[in-house]
Amino acid sequence: MTRTDVRVSIKVIEHMFEEVGNMRFTYKNTNYRWSLEKFAVNLFFAVLILTIGSIYFTNSTNADPNALEVKITVESGDTLWSIAEKYAAQSDPRRIIDMIRRVNRITNSQLKVGQELTLVFNSI
Repeated sequence: MTRTDVRVSIKVIEHMFEEVGNMRFTYKNTNYRWSLEKFAVNLFFAVLILTIGSIYFTNSTNADPNALEVKITVESGDTLWSIAEKYAAQSDPRRIIDMIRRVNRITNSQLKVGQELTLVFNSI
């Protein structure tokens, strides 16, 4: 690329940005002018609202303040069923397994040796 090509490319890019600032739209006989400043402000508020909403609706906000949390490490031979029977023998193991999956965001029954699991009691 020569210097002339670079200058021409820069001029083309500058012209494109000038044209974007002058874009006009018509909708139902009403003219609208595109504005980078308005777009940036609207984008900022949209991201802000989505961020606040995602923080507000996380699982931690729904936690039971009286719940007992137990952290365990998966050992060789452990399964969800064996862990449920070991830590909540008086409860239905299926309910405990459901709680373990929900709290730890486990989608299948595969556990890895050394994996940390959180058990939450009084919230199931």
